[in-house]
Amino acid sequence: AYPKVPLNILFHPVYSPTSAVMSKNDACRKLGIIPGGAVLLFFGYIRQYKGLDILIDAMPEVIRRYPGTRLLIAGEFYYGEKMFRERIRSLGIEKLVTIHAGFVSGESMSMFFNASDAVVLPYREASQSGVVQQAYGFGLPVIVSRRGGLPEYVREGETGEIADDLEAAVLAESICGFLRKRDHTPYEDNVKKYAREYSWEVFAAKLEAFVAEVAL
Repeated sequence: AYPKVPLNILFHPVYSPTSAVMSKNDACRKLGIIPGGAVLLFFGYIRQYKGLDILIDAMPEVIRRYPGTRLLIAGEFYYGEKMFRERIRSLGIEKLVTIHAGFVSGESMSMFFNASDAVVLPYREASQSGVVQQAYGFGLPVIVSRRGGLPEYVREGETGEIADDLEAAVLAESICGFLRKRDHTPYEDNVKKYAREYSWEVFAAKLEAFVAEVAL
């Protein structure tokens, strides 16, 4: 409608931690988790489109191939809490799944991210997610589905992995791929580099330059 109006498309900046960063061992101890295997985090409001059911169904295969891998679920349930708990029990993985249901404060959020090795977001649809930017702020890689806009924020094989389909077996393969490669892939260094490139400071500088340009 306004073809001559100046336009500059910027990015969703990475969030920096708002509370003190603690070691993984300390964070796990506070959460009652015995440090050992990898910890995967599903964080945020639990809604149907976010695919927690797919992740839970993927976990038995992940655990079979990488024993001791733990799933940490933190957030408010907007549906299905009882269903999810029953599914976890029926799959026999309840000892390796920790659920913290309810509102997550800023301090608690830091604890969950610090305890984790990667954040998994098997969303059925999404234009973007602040959880990706939060994960990057804590130096964590992400594993996402190839749906919606989330893959735009992931450099595959560098800052995370992308599952090609929304099937539990496909997601499990992507998670196992991450676990297999993490000892010789500098995910954390890549995420920190990404965070610097997409910081709030860079965002503000680009916005200021654009405003100065169009104001001339």
